[in-house]
Amino acid sequence: VHSNGLLHLAGVISMGENMQVHAPGDMAAQINRIYDIIEETLAKCGANLAHVVNEVMYTTDIAKLMEAAPARAKRY
Repeated sequence: VHSNGLLHLAGVISMGENMQVHAPGDMAAQINRIYDIIEETLAKCGANLAHVVNEVMYTTDIAKLMEAAPARAKRY
């Protein structure tokens, strides 16, 4: 949603073009897919990750998320 100069993204999940889960069981690959989607969306609005001011992540496996943290860190 684009409102008052702000872009709000929600519900970004790791899905491929075929609407299937991208890289099941590979948290780092899923994080990379999510950030690919976010970056593509931001670019369409003339923005990039440097413009992100807040993000919330949900996971069912905190240990795997922590192992895959470098995938996220590479984006910022």
